[in-house]
Amino acid sequence: MKNIKVFVFDFDGTLYPSTAGIEDQIMHRFRICAQKRLNIPEKEVRRLLTQYRQEYRSSVLGLKEHHGIDPFEFYEELYSGLDISAMFPKPGLGEALKRLSQRAPLHIFSNSNRSFVLRGLEHLGLRDYITKVFTIESNNFIRKPNREVYLATVQELGIKAQEICMFDDIPSSLQMAKEVGFVTVLVGNGLRESGWVDLHTKEEHTTPPVWCDYATQNIVQFIEKELIV
Repeated sequence: MKNIKVFVFDFDGTLYPSTAGIEDQIMHRFRICAQKRLNIPEKEVRRLLTQYRQEYRSSVLGLKEHHGIDPFEFYEELYSGLDISAMFPKPGLGEALKRLSQRAPLHIFSNSNRSFVLRGLEHLGLRDYITKVFTIESNNFIRKPNREVYLATVQELGIKAQEICMFDDIPSSLQMAKEVGFVTVLVGNGLRESGWVDLHTKEEHTTPPVWCDYATQNIVQFIEKELIV
Protein backbone atom coordinates (compact mmCIF):
# COMPACT_ATOMS: atom_id res chain seq x y z
CA MET A 1 0.00 0.00 0.00
CA LYS A 2 3.04 2.31 0.06
CA ASN A 3 2.45 3.53 -3.50
CA ILE A 4 -1.22 4.41 -2.97
CA LYS A 5 -1.99 8.09 -3.58
CA VAL A 6 -5.80 7.98 -3.38
CA PHE A 7 -8.43 5.89 -1.60
CA VAL A 8 -11.84 5.52 -3.25
CA PHE A 9 -14.86 4.11 -1.46
CA ASP A 10 -18.13 2.75 -2.69
CA PHE A 11 -20.97 4.21 -0.61
CA ASP A 12 -23.92 1.84 -0.17
CA GLY A 13 -22.99 -1.27 1.79
CA THR A 14 -19.41 -0.10 2.23
CA LEU A 15 -19.56 2.98 4.47
CA TYR A 16 -22.78 1.84 6.13
CA PRO A 17 -24.23 -1.69 6.43
CA SER A 18 -26.68 -3.06 3.89
CA THR A 19 -28.83 -4.08 6.85
CA ALA A 20 -30.11 -0.48 6.77
CA GLY A 21 -32.30 -1.59 3.87
CA ILE A 22 -31.42 1.35 1.63
CA GLU A 23 -30.48 -0.81 -1.36
CA ASP A 24 -33.81 -2.64 -1.14
CA GLN A 25 -35.55 0.73 -1.14
CA ILE A 26 -33.58 1.81 -4.21
CA MET A 27 -34.57 -1.26 -6.22
CA HIS A 28 -38.21 -0.94 -5.17
CA ARG A 29 -38.43 2.78 -5.89
CA PHE A 30 -36.69 2.34 -9.26
CA ARG A 31 -39.51 0.06 -10.39
CA ILE A 32 -42.17 2.31 -8.86
CA CYS A 33 -40.81 5.45 -10.55
CA ALA A 34 -40.52 3.65 -13.88
CA GLN A 35 -44.01 2.18 -13.65
CA LYS A 36 -45.50 5.58 -12.85
CA ARG A 37 -43.97 7.05 -16.00
CA LEU A 38 -44.62 4.11 -18.31
CA ASN A 39 -48.09 3.25 -16.97
CA ILE A 40 -47.72 -0.46 -17.68
CA PRO A 41 -47.95 -3.58 -15.45
CA GLU A 42 -45.10 -4.22 -13.01
CA LYS A 43 -44.13 -7.47 -14.74
CA GLU A 44 -43.57 -5.60 -18.00
CA VAL A 45 -41.61 -2.89 -16.17
CA ARG A 46 -39.26 -5.52 -14.75
CA ARG A 47 -38.76 -7.04 -18.20
CA LEU A 48 -38.01 -3.69 -19.82
CA LEU A 49 -35.59 -2.60 -17.09
CA THR A 50 -33.65 -5.85 -17.45
CA GLN A 51 -33.61 -5.49 -21.23
CA TYR A 52 -32.45 -1.87 -21.09
CA ARG A 53 -29.74 -2.65 -18.55
CA GLN A 54 -28.33 -5.28 -20.90
CA GLU A 55 -28.60 -3.12 -24.02
CA TYR A 56 -27.55 0.27 -22.63
CA ARG A 57 -25.46 -0.73 -19.57
CA SER A 58 -27.95 1.25 -17.48
CA SER A 59 -31.73 0.88 -17.31
CA VAL A 60 -32.30 4.62 -17.12
CA LEU A 61 -30.50 5.17 -20.44
CA GLY A 62 -33.00 2.79 -22.05
CA LEU A 63 -35.83 4.75 -20.46
CA LYS A 64 -34.34 7.91 -21.93
CA GLU A 65 -33.84 6.42 -25.41
CA HIS A 66 -37.25 4.76 -25.77
CA HIS A 67 -39.52 6.85 -23.56
CA GLY A 68 -37.92 10.29 -23.36
CA ILE A 69 -37.40 10.09 -19.60
CA ASP A 70 -34.85 12.55 -18.22
CA PRO A 71 -32.25 10.56 -16.22
CA PHE A 72 -31.46 13.46 -13.87
CA GLU A 73 -35.11 13.99 -12.94
CA PHE A 74 -35.72 10.25 -12.66
CA TYR A 75 -32.80 9.68 -10.28
CA GLU A 76 -33.64 12.76 -8.24
CA GLU A 77 -37.19 11.53 -7.65
CA LEU A 78 -35.95 8.02 -6.93
CA TYR A 79 -33.34 8.99 -4.34
CA SER A 80 -35.08 11.96 -2.74
CA GLY A 81 -37.81 9.62 -1.53
CA LEU A 82 -35.48 7.27 0.34
CA ASP A 83 -35.84 6.95 4.11
CA ILE A 84 -32.30 7.08 5.55
CA SER A 85 -33.29 7.04 9.22
CA ALA A 86 -31.87 3.51 9.59
CA MET A 87 -28.54 4.51 8.02
CA PHE A 88 -25.74 4.52 10.57
CA PRO A 89 -21.96 4.45 10.04
CA LYS A 90 -19.99 1.41 10.96
CA PRO A 91 -18.69 2.00 14.53
CA GLY A 92 -15.46 3.98 14.62
CA LEU A 93 -15.52 4.73 10.89
CA GLY A 94 -15.51 8.51 11.25
CA GLU A 95 -12.32 8.58 13.28
CA ALA A 96 -10.67 6.01 11.00
CA LEU A 97 -11.46 8.03 7.87
CA LYS A 98 -10.35 11.24 9.55
CA ARG A 99 -6.95 9.73 10.26
CA LEU A 100 -6.71 8.08 6.83
CA SER A 101 -7.51 11.39 5.10
CA GLN A 102 -4.33 12.79 6.63
CA ARG A 103 -2.38 10.23 4.61
CA ALA A 104 -4.12 10.60 1.21
CA PRO A 105 -7.32 12.03 -0.31
CA LEU A 106 -10.51 10.02 0.13
CA HIS A 107 -13.12 9.93 -2.65
CA ILE A 108 -16.53 8.32 -3.15
CA PHE A 109 -17.14 6.16 -6.25
CA SER A 110 -20.82 5.20 -6.26
CA ASN A 111 -23.65 4.09 -8.55
CA SER A 112 -26.06 6.23 -6.52
CA ASN A 113 -26.90 9.83 -7.39
CA ARG A 114 -24.94 12.81 -6.12
CA SER A 115 -27.55 14.50 -3.94
CA PHE A 116 -28.26 11.23 -2.12
CA VAL A 117 -24.58 10.48 -1.50
CA LEU A 118 -23.98 13.99 -0.16
CA ARG A 119 -27.09 13.75 2.04
CA GLY A 120 -25.94 10.35 3.27
CA LEU A 121 -22.42 11.53 4.05
CA GLU A 122 -23.82 14.41 6.10
CA HIS A 123 -26.18 12.03 7.90
CA LEU A 124 -23.29 9.68 8.70
CA GLY A 125 -21.02 12.52 9.81
CA LEU A 126 -18.39 11.66 7.18
CA ARG A 127 -18.66 14.56 4.74
CA ASP A 128 -15.64 16.47 6.07
CA TYR A 129 -13.25 13.63 5.23
CA ILE A 130 -14.25 13.22 1.57
CA THR A 131 -12.52 15.24 -1.15
CA LYS A 132 -14.39 14.25 -4.32
CA VAL A 133 -17.64 12.45 -5.04
CA PHE A 134 -18.00 10.41 -8.25
CA THR A 135 -21.60 9.29 -8.78
CA ILE A 136 -23.87 7.96 -11.52
CA GLU A 137 -24.10 11.44 -13.09
CA SER A 138 -20.29 11.66 -13.31
CA ASN A 139 -20.28 8.87 -15.90
CA ASN A 140 -23.37 9.75 -17.93
CA PHE A 141 -25.47 7.23 -15.99
CA ILE A 142 -23.28 4.26 -16.91
CA ARG A 143 -22.74 2.12 -13.83
CA LYS A 144 -20.00 0.09 -12.26
CA PRO A 145 -18.79 -2.48 -13.22
CA ASN A 146 -18.58 -1.12 -16.78
CA ARG A 147 -14.92 -0.64 -17.62
CA GLU A 148 -15.22 2.91 -18.92
CA VAL A 149 -16.35 4.35 -15.58
CA TYR A 150 -13.14 3.14 -13.93
CA LEU A 151 -11.02 4.54 -16.75
CA ALA A 152 -12.86 7.86 -16.52
CA THR A 153 -12.19 8.00 -12.78
CA VAL A 154 -8.48 7.32 -13.33
CA GLN A 155 -8.37 10.10 -15.91
CA GLU A 156 -10.20 12.52 -13.63
CA LEU A 157 -7.82 11.82 -10.75
CA GLY A 158 -4.78 12.26 -12.99
CA ILE A 159 -2.78 9.39 -11.50
CA LYS A 160 -2.01 5.78 -12.40
CA ALA A 161 -4.64 3.13 -11.71
CA GLN A 162 -2.05 1.27 -9.63
CA GLU A 163 -1.95 4.26 -7.28
CA ILE A 164 -5.66 3.95 -6.43
CA CYS A 165 -7.00 1.71 -3.67
CA MET A 166 -10.71 0.91 -3.98
CA PHE A 167 -13.03 -0.34 -1.22
CA ASP A 168 -16.31 -1.98 -2.27
CA ASP A 169 -18.74 -4.56 -0.91
CA ILE A 170 -19.60 -5.83 -4.41
CA PRO A 171 -17.10 -8.44 -5.67
CA SER A 172 -18.05 -7.94 -9.34
CA SER A 173 -17.34 -4.21 -9.06
CA LEU A 174 -13.87 -4.99 -7.75
CA GLN A 175 -13.21 -7.49 -10.53
CA MET A 176 -13.21 -4.75 -13.15
CA ALA A 177 -11.32 -2.41 -10.83
CA LYS A 178 -8.57 -5.02 -10.58
CA GLU A 179 -8.50 -5.52 -14.36
CA VAL A 180 -7.99 -1.77 -14.79
CA GLY A 181 -5.16 -1.83 -12.24
CA PHE A 182 -6.64 -0.69 -8.92
CA VAL A 183 -5.61 -2.20 -5.60
CA THR A 184 -8.84 -3.79 -4.34
CA VAL A 185 -10.33 -4.25 -0.88
CA LEU A 186 -13.51 -6.32 -0.47
CA VAL A 187 -15.62 -5.10 2.45
CA GLY A 188 -18.32 -7.00 4.31
CA ASN A 189 -21.71 -5.32 3.94
CA GLY A 190 -23.16 -6.67 7.18
CA LEU A 191 -25.42 -9.28 5.57
CA ARG A 192 -23.09 -12.18 6.42
CA GLU A 193 -20.95 -12.87 9.47
CA SER A 194 -18.50 -14.63 7.18
CA GLY A 195 -18.21 -14.67 3.42
CA TRP A 196 -19.53 -12.09 0.99
CA VAL A 197 -22.68 -11.79 -1.11
CA ASP A 198 -22.68 -9.90 -4.41
CA LEU A 199 -25.93 -7.90 -4.48
CA HIS A 200 -25.56 -7.39 -8.24
CA THR A 201 -24.99 -11.00 -9.34
CA LYS A 202 -26.53 -12.67 -6.23
CA GLU A 203 -23.43 -14.87 -6.06
CA GLU A 204 -22.20 -16.04 -2.67
CA HIS A 205 -18.46 -16.07 -1.93
CA THR A 206 -17.23 -18.09 1.04
CA THR A 207 -13.68 -16.93 0.34
CA PRO A 208 -12.51 -13.70 -1.32
CA PRO A 209 -12.34 -13.91 -5.13
CA VAL A 210 -8.84 -13.94 -6.60
CA TRP A 211 -9.18 -10.39 -7.91
CA CYS A 212 -9.50 -9.00 -4.39
CA ASP A 213 -6.10 -8.02 -3.02
CA TYR A 214 -7.52 -7.70 0.48
CA ALA A 215 -10.78 -8.66 2.16
CA THR A 216 -12.30 -7.74 5.49
CA GLN A 217 -15.55 -7.98 7.40
CA ASN A 218 -14.54 -4.94 9.44
CA ILE A 219 -13.49 -1.91 7.41
CA VAL A 220 -12.55 0.08 10.51
CA GLN A 221 -10.15 -2.56 11.81
CA PHE A 222 -8.63 -2.93 8.35
CA ILE A 223 -7.98 0.80 8.01
CA GLU A 224 -6.52 1.01 11.51
CA LYS A 225 -4.24 -2.02 11.15
CA GLU A 226 -3.22 -1.84 7.49
CA LEU A 227 -3.35 1.80 6.42
CA ILE A 228 -2.87 4.18 9.33
CA VAL A 229 0.78 4.60 10.23
